[in-house]
Amino acid sequence: MSQTQSVRDVSTRRIIPGQKLRFRLRSFNAPLLITLIAMGFFFSTRSPYFLSVNNLMNIGRAVAIRGVVAAGMTLVMISGGLDLSIASVMAASGMLAATLIRTGLPIGVAVLASLALGAALGAFNGLLITKVRINPIIATLATMAGIRGLGYVISGGKSIVIPLEVFSFLGRGYILGIPAPLVWWILTCTLTYVTLRYTLLGHYAYTIGGSADACRVSGIRVDFWRMWLYIIGGTFAAFAGLMLTSLSGTAMPTAASGAELDILTAIILGGISLSGGEGGVTGTILGILILGTMTNGMTLMDVRPFWQVFLRGIVLVIAVTADSLRTGGYR
Repeated sequence: MSQTQSVRDVSTRRIIPGQKLRFRLRSFNAPLLITLIAMGFFFSTRSPYFLSVNNLMNIGRAVAIRGVVAAGMTLVMISGGLDLSIASVMAASGMLAATLIRTGLPIGVAVLASLALGAALGAFNGLLITKVRINPIIATLATMAGIRGLGYVISGGKSIVIPLEVFSFLGRGYILGIPAPLVWWILTCTLTYVTLRYTLLGHYAYTIGGSADACRVSGIRVDFWRMWLYIIGGTFAAFAGLMLTSLSGTAMPTAASGAELDILTAIILGGISLSGGEGGVTGTILGILILGTMTNGMTLMDVRPFWQVFLRGIVLVIAVTADSLRTGGYR
């Protein structure tokens, strides 16, 4: 079967059973689950508090915000894209929401405006990549700085404090006994899974990531679909920014600084290839949980913060090395 014909089969959603099996194997990474269980066992022997319900809830609450961003980034990276501006989008959207709330506008208006800002910033990244043809790394590295500056412009360089009782439903409190951030993470991951598994957008994300040129030959509107993926990624990042602002009660232009590296590490660790075309949100979830468990466990063991940063860097090196070995390396 030719490459073009295989692309047409995916675009019409005619997937042979073997292809479905490979999708499931890529989407569920058993070694990652084993690693997570082993880490949990190790840290439970080092601290009696690790397996307590409160601590497990704390892990879920801690990873949920970045997990929401990672869910959106999973869609982008499966299509062969990349977005380094996601942490800046989080900060800018939080600043906008806090500013609007302080001016007396209804919370619903502030939330919608912030989500619209995230979508617009995602669309701008998409335009730079699909129309101006700038490499995704270069394009989003530039917008990362520009959007971070936008957060300073919105607030005049100052942090904005909002009353916790005014804006608590996204980051604080519980829903059916579960921390609210964890609920939102579960919902966004479920939405991402359904998108990848059952929608045309999800099928095109895999196909475009596999071979964008073959997609173009087959008549698939590659730029159109990539644009929508970046819009979704920006919207998810904005929603995570709202969660972070709600949790802390303060919007800061420096919020989530450096979070993009942790998110990227978790996604690559979860089996998403930098070249696109493979992986799934299940692997991303496990990657996020591994990093969150490692951070929590090291904190309980009283490991110094600079050692934690160093070890996370080592995990990133391991993740990109594994991706290189899996895909054949740089050519």
